[in-house]
Amino acid sequence: MKTLATFAIAAFVSLASLNVAEAADDAPPSLTVQFADLDLDKPQGAATLYIRIKSAAEAVCSDHRGAAPADKMRYKACVQLAVSNAVTRVDRPLLSDYVASRTAPADKTPPQLTSKR
Repeated sequence: MKTLATFAIAAFVSLASLNVAEAADDAPPSLTVQFADLDLDKPQGAATLYIRIKSAAEAVCSDHRGAAPADKMRYKACVQLAVSNAVTRVDRPLLSDYVASRTAPADKTPPQLTSKR
C-alpha cells in the first residue's frame, strides 16, 4: 500500500549572499515534489524521482543563476545541496544509490605520477 508521500526541497543559500535582516525574516524557498505514484523499489521509480527532485532544485535555486563564475558556483552548490537534502529526507536506498551513481566522478582512478629523466 502506497501512502501519499511528499517533501519539500529547501535550498539553503549562502549567508554571504544575504544580509542579516533578510536571513532572519525569510525562510529558504522550497517546492513540494509528489512521488506517491512511483515505486521506489524499482530503478525506473528512483530515476523518475531523481529527475523531479533535480528539476525542483533547479527551480528553487534559479535566483542564483548568472553568467559570472561566482554565480555559476553558487547555483551549482545550491542545486547540489537541495538534491542532497531531498534524497536524505526520502531515505530510500535505491534512490540514494541512483543519485550517487549520477554524481560520482566518472574516473575514480587517481592520476598516476610519472617522472621523466
